Amino acid sequence: MKMVHVVGAVMVNEIGRVLCAKRAVHLTLGGLWEFPGGKIEPEESHHQALVREIKEELGVKIEVGDLVAEVVHEYEKVNVHLITYMAKI
Repeated sequence: MKMVHVVGAVMVNEIGRVLCAKRAVHLTLGGLWEFPGGKIEPEESHHQALVREIKEELGVKIEVGDLVAEVVHEYEKVNVHLITYMAKI
C-alpha cells in the first residue's frame, strides 16, 4: 500500500488556543479539522518541509520546535505517516 509522509505544526498562542485548519469539503476527509502542514518532498528534512508548507499555506515563517507525535494512519487506499512538531510563528 502507498505510504505518504506528512508533517504538521502544532501552534499554540499566548492564551493557549491551538491553531487548526478545516479541510476543504471537496478533499478526502473534507470538513474535518487538521494541523496545518503537508507532504514531505524528496530530499527535504521534516523541519524544511514544515517551514515550506506553513509559508505556502499561511504566508508566515515559523520556528520548528520539539516533536509532538509520530503516527501512521491506515486508510482504505493509502497509509499516512504523520509527524507533528510544536511550532512558533
